[in-house]
Amino acid sequence: MGRGKQRVLFGIFCMLLLSALFSNCSSVRHMRITYGPPPPDQALQGKNVFIEFQDSRETTEIFGEGAREKYKYISPNVDLYIALGEGEASRRGLRDISSLFKEAFTERIEGLGGRVVSRGSEADVVLSIILQSFKLDMEDWVWSGLMEYEARLSREGGGMAWQNVKSGGERVKIIGVEQADRVMSDLFTRGVNEVDLVSLFGRLEEK
Repeated sequence: MGRGKQRVLFGIFCMLLLSALFSNCSSVRHMRITYGPPPPDQALQGKNVFIEFQDSRETTEIFGEGAREKYKYISPNVDLYIALGEGEASRRGLRDISSLFKEAFTERIEGLGGRVVSRGSEADVVLSIILQSFKLDMEDWVWSGLMEYEARLSREGGGMAWQNVKSGGERVKIIGVEQADRVMSDLFTRGVNEVDLVSLFGRLEEK
């Protein structure tokens, strides 16, 4: 084989290799979670809240064995979007699980007229999110997700009110992982919005 043909074949090989690498890189994709807060209210106006997160899961893996096979890249972080009203969801970027819950509950509290503070000493109350489960799996072409946690409201000097939340969902797999994103977005939105923060504040003030 002449040197000219060798160069041509080598060039074709390099192009194919670069194309394969580019294809693999373009398929790297984090789980996308879109959170939709409830309509705004002013029920918590004047309240200062400090949010803390406690991860009590048995495993910090988000993906079950079935789901792990369908994602090209496994990451402990998620791509967070916030959907306010009827407009297009805005991207907030990659978040770890702690930041994901803190940011979602910040949206909830501020939507109720409250203020989220960065130091516990500035807060009227502490909202503790104690996560017990947050996972996605797939079996028999069905995506399934589960989220379980406790929302606990407390204040200095005593008094506590809490609510346990369990949220799940399923979707049939069609193409890609878009249905998985919808499962996790739906159950996350329902789960975060299910906590009756106004009621928790009322119960705390009664003690």
